[in-house]
Amino acid sequence: MIERVTKSLETAQADLSAIRGSIGTGASDLRKDVSRLLRDARRDLTKMSKAVRRDLERAQKDLASAAKPVSTRARRGTRAATAAKPRSRGTAK
Repeated sequence: MIERVTKSLETAQADLSAIRGSIGTGASDLRKDVSRLLRDARRDLTKMSKAVRRDLERAQKDLASAAKPVSTRARRGTRAATAAKPRSRGTAK
């Protein structure tokens, strides 16, 4: 989907460049504004694409780690280790 939008923006920018010479001087400012708008839209689309890709990779990693079962032996060992820790007592002065 993002590739289709990128392709459309590239096509629009190429078409805008193609009609550069055939427009009058009054429309030159408009052409520059539209060209800047298209360039900024392509840049923002690229940033969004990278962010979406990172988010999907992070979600896949989170799902993969959540799918791994935690062994009961490892859990019991951790609880026993924390329960066996002696607590330090403060002395009253």
